[in-house]
Amino acid sequence: NNGTNSGNTNNTNNADNQWSCFGIANNNSSVCSRHGTCKSLNVCECKSGYTGSDCELRTCFGVANNNPNSCSARGNCTNVDTCECRAGYSGSNCEQYTCNGILFSNSTVVCSGNGNCTAPNICSCASHAEGSWCDITYCNGISSSNNTVCNGHGNCVSGACSCAVGYFGKGCEQYVVSGSTFVSGLGVYHALFVFITSLLVIFIIN
Repeated sequence: NNGTNSGNTNNTNNADNQWSCFGIANNNSSVCSRHGTCKSLNVCECKSGYTGSDCELRTCFGVANNNPNSCSARGNCTNVDTCECRAGYSGSNCEQYTCNGILFSNSTVVCSGNGNCTAPNICSCASHAEGSWCDITYCNGISSSNNTVCNGHGNCVSGACSCAVGYFGKGCEQYVVSGSTFVSGLGVYHALFVFITSLLVIFIIN
């Protein structure tokens, strides 16, 4: 009798320890898509890197493979934390790309420092620049490659004139001689006028 009772008790315990997750017994190796533990009826506890009610979805850096934002929305999550990036993108999570070989995040250099790299080899130029790599800049409407830019007295840098020594103004159009300010182009005549006027004053005084 004791043996029979013991057997009945074991059968009861076995029955009590049996449940299933989505039709598969909790002690079956294929339960929870082989990626988790069946903790109670239809409740899977997934291993790291997997998600979903039946642990059927893998994740890449915390985002399920069926989520359109997986792999930064630039590739396919082919295995746990393994992205297969689309052409033009790189990095473990497909988070990186370049413009003309320069990483998009290098803001001081990418797109010639005159724009933003918004997609692989796509520069969005600032208002003072144009060209595929934003390498053509303008100062006061004149191209930086034109020898008249900045009135020939400076360099056009990022949309602003960097004037040579002695020149100043938005377009390097002004300069100083012996404490007097002149406008480039008119300065010679102005200086001559001042010189003649000074001579006349001296002559009259004498």
